[in-house]
Amino acid sequence: MIHMNPETIEQQLESLNIRPDEISTEESSKAINLLLQLIEGLHIENEKLKIVLNLRTVVELVERGIIPRTVDKAQLIVDLIKEY
Repeated sequence: MIHMNPETIEQQLESLNIRPDEISTEESSKAINLLLQLIEGLHIENEKLKIVLNLRTVVELVERGIIPRTVDKAQLIVDLIKEY
């Protein structure tokens, strides 16, 4: 699995040299622009969901006693969020 942050995605899209405003038909230009916005939005939502999943995992591990309750859970959460 390749982890790509928004900046990397933007760089990759720019390297495609697609300029929606330079496409000959207005309809095609709007469609491509909308698709690029959709890709960016889905990526951001995916990153948020990864954080939520990791937080749920930490809570589950604490509840099951795998992570001791004395562990600094706030720091654990901050470390998880830093990964994304």
